[in-house]
Amino acid sequence: MISFSIIIPTYNRKHYLLECLETVFAQSYAPHEVIVVDDGSTDGTIEALQKFEDRIHVIRQANAGPGAARNRGAMGAKGEYLAFLDSDDLWFPWALASFAKLIERHQNPALVFGRFVDFRDACELTEIGCEDPSGASYPDFLSSHAEGHFCGAGMMIVERTAFQQVCGFEEDRLNAEDHDFALTLGTQKGFVQVQEPVTVGHRLVVGSEMTDLGKTLRGLARLVSKEKAGRYPGGSSRKAARRSIIARHVRSAVIGAMRSGMITDAWHLYCETFAWNLRFGRGAYLAAAPLLAAKRKMMPN
Repeated sequence: MISFSIIIPTYNRKHYLLECLETVFAQSYAPHEVIVVDDGSTDGTIEALQKFEDRIHVIRQANAGPGAARNRGAMGAKGEYLAFLDSDDLWFPWALASFAKLIERHQNPALVFGRFVDFRDACELTEIGCEDPSGASYPDFLSSHAEGHFCGAGMMIVERTAFQQVCGFEEDRLNAEDHDFALTLGTQKGFVQVQEPVTVGHRLVVGSEMTDLGKTLRGLARLVSKEKAGRYPGGSSRKAARRSIIARHVRSAVIGAMRSGMITDAWHLYCETFAWNLRFGRGAYLAAAPLLAAKRKMMPN
């Protein structure tokens, strides 16, 4: 049987965290261990976790951000696979069982992306049912570049030895660390995107890290910089695959930022990846972004 270490970083999400843990312990496939990393919470998280004290391992650290918290949790994990889950998200009862079946079916891939659905209230998830597990399998993550697969860091299942080989997540306080991590794992053997069933309910929370567009733009700029510096695996033979993946993430962020009035940072990313998008035939985007920027500048404050 595949053994899973569940790693849940949390920061001032006490009530959501308790809901999250209830879904972990409702799994039809039991985890090997559950590790909660409290990233310096001040809302009574530690006291609230006492109800689970005999079923979880709690690690406390000064606030250092989600990347550092995930890495800290992974440091002492014993499972064959690390299953990351954000503390404001929920698992469906069949999540771990589905991951285990797909991992065995596809011969122990280094990386698995869960399938998620967005929600604001848990009642929105009641109509979602369990389907027979199926997944799209690739030799490695970079081989999936044409498909546009996306997964947040809190929805990834990673072979522990592969995680250790790449030294985990970036620990600075920027978004897009999930994209960075997937690219860093880009040539590790085996990648599976879960197609069925839905495994994760992703809660839309106002004010969360993911809604900070400035952090997202800076995080994407880091991806571009690392790619141009040759810091991702695969060499020149996989350059087009890497840049296709990065450019796809950049396009959506640039359009969103321009609509929000963040013209300067968005324009920088647009220019930095112009040649990539030109090569990939993204003419509509290349034409639309400057028009959108000009229109936004003409709007009254």
